[in-house]
Amino acid sequence: MNKHFLILLLLAFASCSSEKKSEGKIGNFQFSYELDTIHIDSKGEFFFLNNGLSGSTLSQSGELYVFNRPQLRLEIIDLDKKQLKDTVKFEVEGPNGIGALGINMINLTESGDFYFSSFTGLRQMDASGNLKRFINWDNEERIQDQLGTGKLISFDGIISRDGSKFYGTYSAEG
Repeated sequence: MNKHFLILLLLAFASCSSEKKSEGKIGNFQFSYELDTIHIDSKGEFFFLNNGLSGSTLSQSGELYVFNRPQLRLEIIDLDKKQLKDTVKFEVEGPNGIGALGINMINLTESGDFYFSSFTGLRQMDASGNLKRFINWDNEERIQDQLGTGKLISFDGIISRDGSKFYGTYSAEG
């Protein structure tokens, strides 16, 4: 009896269909991409691309801004001419220091100012590399009052083109 019951139970399970029928039709999905490599004249400088282009930014005029962490410099590459255009050297410490942990992201404004995000804060620098302003959400009472205690705001985000707004994320618990 147990054998017949077990066989009957297996047949019942086998007859149940778990296949879901789609009401809409799925058309052919095609996806393609191209990968291109270009040669950049580095003018004898060594580009540091261990992080790929993460954290870099592109200007409206087609210049690529990449931070070279070992050399502590910002490299400005003219993509139309395919050559290194300029570099801006930075220091770790001092009045224009970028901090020991380096830069995570670069934002460029219409005025030519850079906003560098790092683990310690957000630095607004002019085109020559002079520090104009340092922002640390943890020390800004007006920001903490709006969010409440225990919130952590990431310094990685997007600065508006005119430099007046920061778009980023924050966590519910710090």
